[in-house]
Amino acid sequence: MSLTSFTYLFFIFGVALLIRYVPRAFHWGILLLSSYYFYYTWNPVLLPVLGAVTLLSFSIPLIQKKTGNKNVLPWVVVLLVPLVYLKWQLWGNTSSPELVYLIGVSFYTFAAISYVVDCNWGLLKPTTHLGQYASFLSFFPNLLAGPIEKFKFLSPQLASLKPLQKHYIEEAILLIMWGWIKKTVVASRITLYTDVAFDSPEISSPMYILGGILLFPAQLYADYTGYFDIAKGSALLLGVRLTNNFDNQIFYLTRRDAWLRWNKTMHAWFRDYFYFPLAKKLKGAKFDQFNKLLTSCLSGVWHGASIGFLSWGFLQWFFGELKVPALFQRYQVLAYTFTYLTGAFATFWFRVSPSNIDVIFSKLSTLSAYNWSIGFDSWPFVKCVLLIILLEVVNRQIKDSLYGYYQQSSPLKQFGILTLFCVLLLSFSLSNDQLFYYFRF
Repeated sequence: MSLTSFTYLFFIFGVALLIRYVPRAFHWGILLLSSYYFYYTWNPVLLPVLGAVTLLSFSIPLIQKKTGNKNVLPWVVVLLVPLVYLKWQLWGNTSSPELVYLIGVSFYTFAAISYVVDCNWGLLKPTTHLGQYASFLSFFPNLLAGPIEKFKFLSPQLASLKPLQKHYIEEAILLIMWGWIKKTVVASRITLYTDVAFDSPEISSPMYILGGILLFPAQLYADYTGYFDIAKGSALLLGVRLTNNFDNQIFYLTRRDAWLRWNKTMHAWFRDYFYFPLAKKLKGAKFDQFNKLLTSCLSGVWHGASIGFLSWGFLQWFFGELKVPALFQRYQVLAYTFTYLTGAFATFWFRVSPSNIDVIFSKLSTLSAYNWSIGFDSWPFVKCVLLIILLEVVNRQIKDSLYGYYQQSSPLKQFGILTLFCVLLLSFSLSNDQLFYYFRF
């Protein structure tokens, strides 16, 4: 069930209406069945994995409470087995459509581990209601690619659902439509360019490949934040507010700033459940950088079992720890440019297939000031750049003002704004068959 289809929109409203008009005692059951059906439409093979992770993570805190055994590490390893096995099966493959086989596994596995560890640390009282816990772990708006929510934050909202509240409906519809535009108008168009550059470098000119490398960070941003806007809007229709996972901008002053504002719940998970425990074992300034490096590399491998993802994690640490030159503090345009370019180099390893690395570097080595334009049609690249600039301007300057204007407008004007969004989608969007990039993780 594509998230950029009207079928999905009908599905959300159907679930919301059903929950709104049935007794509260049945809410968790409706939500659970809806979420499992939604997951079934993506990959029915993974339903037993979701069920097994749910049953195991629900039982572990209760078992530990009954036995008094506080050693949680072996249980965490057991919970990671399905995820590690599936990623190992696709070792080195970063672009195959088969990666949809992994859809959602990383995210609900990490949410399950956070629940188990929080209970073990005494931060959370174990729940005894399997149905409510299962509906938390499988909550369909954030099931496929996050954000990675904690039980103590999301579960109380799910226990008191108030779907289709007027002040939420307005924000939700705008978020979903904005997410659709980000994905189908911006990210999908850039994807047409970058897929050729990364997947068919043998038929691409050196300049075309370089253009693909420069465009990919913006594609990734539009794609993943587009997904999150849809997820956030979907949850709002049910009366649930998800954790803010991104800041709405593409360009940052430092690589570290960009790192901390991207996929916040993932970074918080690695910080809370890996870096902090590691820092307690390896104390002192001499281990600080090692702990950060190990955490960053592990977050890279979490995306996929390949040298490329490991390299991405290393480069995120390396560029994040670089001191910003004083000149950049005086001329911020240099800082923004440097941060984006270092991010492009890091995400190159995030995207590239190992089998194409030699071809890409061989092509790039022939690039010079004398031949850069040979075989290069600049207009597709320029169109992508203009889309990126427009997206950044809207994010920083227009979106909040437009939402405020929408809220204060009459129903007729609100209808006009929604109509404008629909016209943009119908006029400029590409096929909604393209998967969101993070669905493969």
